[in-house]
Formats: sequence, structure tokens, C-alpha cells
Amino acid sequence: MEQEYLTMRFRYELTPSTVQKLPMYIESVGHNPEQEKIRRDDGYPYYHWIHTIKGEGRITFGGRTQELPLGTGVLLLPYISHSYEAIQNNWSTQYLTFDGTMVQDILIMLGLNQSAMYHWSSDITFHETIFRILRRVESDPDFHGLYASADVYQFIMTLKRYGQTKNKLPLSETMLKLQPLLDWLDESYSNPEIGLVEMAHKLAITPRYMNTLFRNTFAHSPYAYLIALRIRKSKELLLKNPNSSIKLITQEVGFRDTSHFIATFRQYVGFTPERFRELN
Repeated sequence: MEQEYLTMRFRYELTPSTVQKLPMYIESVGHNPEQEKIRRDDGYPYYHWIHTIKGEGRITFGGRTQELPLGTGVLLLPYISHSYEAIQNNWSTQYLTFDGTMVQDILIMLGLNQSAMYHWSSDITFHETIFRILRRVESDPDFHGLYASADVYQFIMTLKRYGQTKNKLPLSETMLKLQPLLDWLDESYSNPEIGLVEMAHKLAITPRYMNTLFRNTFAHSPYAYLIALRIRKSKELLLKNPNSSIKLITQEVGFRDTSHFIATFRQYVGFTPERFRELN
């Protein structure tokens, strides 16, 4: 199929209503050997990735127009106005559109929750991630659900590991330095006494240096990371334990005050914990 897909157009839509409550799911995946001009003033309703595998195109979003040569791609958040077109004939692209109940949280925690252009070194064959999904869809008509969810996660981690944007290096030594703290937070997030001093102590560095590492790796502060982690854990508990009170869940995820938890949850998710539970 590998040689065939280079010259033929493939598009698969993989979103039956039964998977839309999964943490991550694929809406569509495809390969286009002759990418046509696209303009979406209202954006696309899912997270949208597109990258060049041959030729060159240009894309406009966020008030800027950028070229898309080989070894570059763009991640667009839902409903972001954009357009793209070929600069050269036979501009070939691959794309992946996806969503899920946990996608936003994961992208925030990884510092990827913004529409941005990425590039990677020439020795990285980024298209293999998409090609692997295409091959699996082609060979398995029932490919969807958890299998596709795992592929979305792998794509996101590949982007985090190899993608570079705004002159920043990809995931590397900074992540290794932070990993002991991230592991500890994943176990200790329910402790309301956790603060910057305690976090920095786990890494044996100053709070100021820790803050720099977090901002370079996740694009936000250690405290913001902790709050996002607590909100993510609370969403899991709300669905896993439908009879648990909001007050109990507040305590289980490390918030001291129920009203503060509800207000923070609404800020991150868009509605109250009770409403989130009803919708899911």
C-alpha cells in the first residue's frame, strides 16, 4: 500500500456516535496527493493536523500566512479560521482530525493546546505515524474505538517529542529533569498542602528554576500544571463514581473548598461538575 498511497487519495471517517465519549478518538484520517485549495472561515469542528509529504503549500491562520515545505505541519484547534493552498503543483498532504473528552487536558499539560506550525529534523519520518493509521484502517474495516484512541495518543506524543515551534527544542532533557516530580504529583495531587516549595524540593532545585523548566516544557507554570491535573482527575472520578458527592470529590483531588473547586472546574471545562456528569 505504501507506494499506492503516494499516488492515490484516501479519506476515512471513523466517528460513529458510540466513540465520542472516549478520551480520544479519530474523526478522519487521509492522504491527498494533490491537495486542493481549502478555505474555512469558521474553522473545522475538530482538532486538525495537516503536514506536507511532497511539494509545498501555504497556510493562513491567526492572521499570518506561512509556507509549508516538506518536514512541516500545522495543528489547528477547533473552529480556528484558516485556509491553505498549493504553492507548487502536486502538493501532497496527510491529515488527521480528532477529539475526545481528554484531548484538551492532555494538550494543555503538554503545552500543545494552541494552533501552531511545527517542523522536525530531516531524519524524522513523521508521516509514518499517519501512514500506520491508514494501513490499519485499510486492513481492518472495524478499526475504531480504543485502537484509534491509542493512535491519537501516539500521534500527540510524537508531536511533543519531535515537533519544534517558535525556536524551542522538542521534548528532551527538561522533561527528564521534571519526570520525578510529575510522577510524584500523579500520586500526591490529593494533598492540599502541595505548593511550589514542596514541588521544588522533590527536584532539589529552586522554585524559580523549576518554574523556568515548566514554562519551557509545558508553556505554563507548575501550579497551573497541578490545577489541570486535579481537574483531569476530578473528571475521571465524576464519571467513575456517579454517586460520590461533589464535596467528597473536592477533597479527593486536593481542593480545600467546594465552591473554589466548582469555580475552577467551570473555568477549565466550561460548565459545573454536576453538569459535566449529566452530559457524560
